[in-house]
Formats: sequence, structure tokens, C-alpha cells
Amino acid sequence: MSGLLARRSNSTTSLSKYFHELPDPDQSSIDFCNSFWGPNDCGVEVLFARVRGAVRTMEEVRGFWKERIAIEEEYAKKMAKLAKLPLGRDEIGDLRAALDTLRAETDAQAAQHLTFVQAMKRELEQPCNDFIGKQNNHKKTFQAAIEKSYKAKQTQEKYVEKAREKYESDCVLINSYTAQSTLLQGKELDKIQTKLERAQQTVQANERDYQNFARALGDTCKRWEGEWKTYCDQCQDLEDERIEFIKDIAWAYANAVSTVCVGDDESCEKIRVHLEQVDADKEVENFVKDYGTGPMMSEPMPFISYKQSSPPGRPKQKMANFLRSSVRAPLMRTTLPVGPPEVEPTGPGAAGIGAGGKDKDGKGMPNGADSQVNARQGPANDKTPGYIQGRTPMTPASQSTALSYQQTGTSLASTATVSTTRNQPAQPSQRDSRQGVDPPTMLSVGGNAYPVDPTADPQSARNFTGSVGDQNDPIAQALDALKKGGGVTRNGVGSIRSRAGFSPAPGSAGSVPIPKGNTSSGQEPARNKSMDYRDYANNVDLRTLAMYISKLSPENAD
Repeated sequence: MSGLLARRSNSTTSLSKYFHELPDPDQSSIDFCNSFWGPNDCGVEVLFARVRGAVRTMEEVRGFWKERIAIEEEYAKKMAKLAKLPLGRDEIGDLRAALDTLRAETDAQAAQHLTFVQAMKRELEQPCNDFIGKQNNHKKTFQAAIEKSYKAKQTQEKYVEKAREKYESDCVLINSYTAQSTLLQGKELDKIQTKLERAQQTVQANERDYQNFARALGDTCKRWEGEWKTYCDQCQDLEDERIEFIKDIAWAYANAVSTVCVGDDESCEKIRVHLEQVDADKEVENFVKDYGTGPMMSEPMPFISYKQSSPPGRPKQKMANFLRSSVRAPLMRTTLPVGPPEVEPTGPGAAGIGAGGKDKDGKGMPNGADSQVNARQGPANDKTPGYIQGRTPMTPASQSTALSYQQTGTSLASTATVSTTRNQPAQPSQRDSRQGVDPPTMLSVGGNAYPVDPTADPQSARNFTGSVGDQNDPIAQALDALKKGGGVTRNGVGSIRSRAGFSPAPGSAGSVPIPKGNTSSGQEPARNKSMDYRDYANNVDLRTLAMYISKLSPENAD
């Protein structure tokens, strides 16, 4: 690099040796015709060096475009050759279509790059050639003339300098002879007088030559000033045009590259669209449907004795009924990050925000809560539910059990929602924000569910035909059933039972669980004492009901 800098500093186009601080940085004129004069015409060499550097820059830019065109052309040709290679000719279905699209879009990209090559030749390389031709024409027409005038001016200055030296030397001799004549006498004085007369004659001739050369130099300088001023204006015009030209073609190059990138991105988007249609299960299913040979397996050929007179029967077949053993790793799925969970209100009669899709202000469930429900339940149309964050697959029963176990100890309405899903497979979220309809909020008490209005005041009068606490009061009936050992179970216990392998009887969410696989005809299995227990003192549902009834009817609180 240092050698390159040294080589450029010694170049005839380098401006480093001409760099200096301006004596007057506040000068208002930045025109060439007012900025390149100076003593001994020092501005001429600077401007000539600038012109030579401008020509070399344009040649370098043209070389850059040529090399870029060669690279792009080679790339386009190789891309076109790549697009002709066979790709997926033995495939079928959507995968075949996706691979065909990949090959077709590769060919389209090659065509786009070939178009880019032609555009660079037409819009970049050819304009550079034209501008370099314009610079060469300027050099031949204007710069050659100004260089000739500059040399003539320098020659005239040399003549004037020589005539001045002769004239000054003659004047010095005359002064010397005059001084000696005052000191000498006789023959010596006559010799000095003769030399003085000869010197006076010579100085007169030299004086005339000096005057003529000075007059000619004055005319030459006047003509030179006009020509140099015109040349400076032409150079400045050409320099402005050159800078704008380089800026424009570089900008056009960037735009052309961006256009090619956009075209490549569109091709890639088409490839992605076709790849989204590819489904491994669907491809395998279509292959089996179209090319499968059936599940019937031919048994090995038995030994047939030719001593028997009866002809051999048809070969026997059996149905293939195998279980697939796959060593493929489970599909890792990523879920969108969810926000912090909503803090549900606690206290007597609090149904919670997630119970009916409304908060205390009557507004719908926020998107964050909705996304949390969807994240827990998984997509509705997923063929392999339960693959969340790389975990092992979960059955629908285990999903509902885990969901109920996670929500243990929440509000009463939240418990009711979990208890209804305990005996059912995991379903998609019932609340769809696009439908704009919220499901009613249900309050589960024992084996029954009652619609409630979370926005209404529980202390206000209700349309109840009987009195609070009588035999028709559903809350009193539920409380009486709890005291007598009804079927309300704690969420934690229910979750433990579900994980232990118990399944409740149909239609009874809170009945005593029966172990799977341990029943026999006509016999009732023994209960698991470690599992079958009720802790009513810590039951959240019982305490909530008791506090709710105490507010409605203090005399029935007991």
C-alpha cells in the first residue's frame, strides 16, 4: 500500500505536491478563472494535473464497469446452465411442482441478470466511452492550443530576461568606465574613453532590444490571459459535468442492482409459496393412494407333493397390520412469545377475567389472554397436537388434565371452565375475536352449571321465585350436597387422579373415580384410599359458596 501511495504521489496526475493552504480562505470566488493564476503561472500546472487525473478517473470507472459486466455475464450464463440441469424428475405431487418452480425461477433469475448485463453495457459502459471521447476532444482542441500559447509565453519571457541581462551588464560597464575616467590621465584616459563610447553604442542597441521584447511580452501576456481565462471556464464546465456524470451513473448502477435484487426476491417468494404447499404427510398419502400395491401379503409357498391327486390351491394371503417404528426425531415447533398472564381478581363471587371473556369493565378479553388460551390449547387443525416447545406429545385427555392442574386455586368460574373440559378432548378456543360474539359465563356448582352475568351486582334484587335458603334454592342445594359428601372435588385431586390413570364415569365430573383396567364383571373395584379423600376445610369452592350465601342471607350462613 505504501508503494502504491508513493507511486501515485510521483504520478503526473497526482495533486498531492500542489496542496497548500489558501492565503485568503475567505475569498468569495471559487471559479477556476479566478483561482488558478499565482506567481510564475503556478496555477497552470495544477489545472493541467487535474485534467489528467480526471481522464484517468474516467478510464478507471470504465474499467470497473467492464469487469463488473464480465462477472455478471459469467454468473448469468452459469445460472442459465444450472437451470437446465434435471431436478426432481422422479418426484410426484406438490414436491415435484415445488422443484419445477425452483428450476424455473432459477432460469428467470438468469434471464434477469442477463438483462442487467445489457443494461450496464447500454447505460454505464457506453456513456463512459462517450464522455472519455469528449475529454479527448477537449484535450486535442482546447488544451493543445493553450499549451502552445503557454510555451510561446514562456519563450517570450526568456527573451526578455536575456535582453534585460545584456542591458544591465552594459549599464554596469558604462558606470565603471565613467568612474575610472575621473582617476586616470594621458593614454590611459584615452583608452577608457574609447571603451566608454563603444559601451554606450552597445547599450543603446541592447536597450532597444529589451524594449521590443518587453513590448512583445506584454502583448503575449494580454493574449494569454484571455485564452487562459477561457480555458479555465471550459475546464470548470467539464469538471462539473464529469462529477455529475459519475454520480448519475453510479446511482443508476445502484438502482439496477436493487432492481435485480427485487426480481430475485420475487422469484424466491414464488419458490416459498410453492414450498408452503408441500406437506410430508400429504405427499406420502398421495403416493400410497396412487402407487400403493395393497395391504395383502402373500404367505410363503408351501411344500406341494405331486403324489396327491388334488390340484394345489391358491396361495394364501394375510393382511399387513404392523405398527410403524420411526426413529425420526419429533418435530420441534416454536410458539409465539406471550405476554405476562392476566391477574385475575380474587374474593367472594369473583368469576375471573377468563371465565366469560369479559373484565370488570365489560370489555372483551385482551389479545394477550386470548393468545395464552390458544397457546395452551394448540392449533385446531394440527395433526400432531401437544408438540409445544419440543416437549413429548400429549393426548387430549392429558392436555385437559394438565390444563386443569395449572389452574388449581383460581376463581370459581375458572374452575368451572376447567371441570367441563376435563372429560373432553382439547378443543380450540371458543372465543373468536373475528366473530365478535362472547360465550355466556357459566358458574359450575357440583354437577350443574348456571349462567351468570359478571357485570351485574350480586347484591341487587334477582328474579327468584322462592326465598333464599329454601329447598328450591340451587346454591342451598349445592351446599347441602357438599356437606353430605357430594361430588365436588378439588382441582388438584382431580388432576392427580387423571395422571394416576383414573377416568370418571360419563356425565359425572365429580363422581368417585374408577381405575382403568382393574374392573371385572359384576364386581366393583376397591377405591384407592390414598387418592379418594376430601379436604373441605381447604376447598376454595366451598369457602367461596359459603361467603357468597352469607352475603345473600345471613340467617342461612350456617
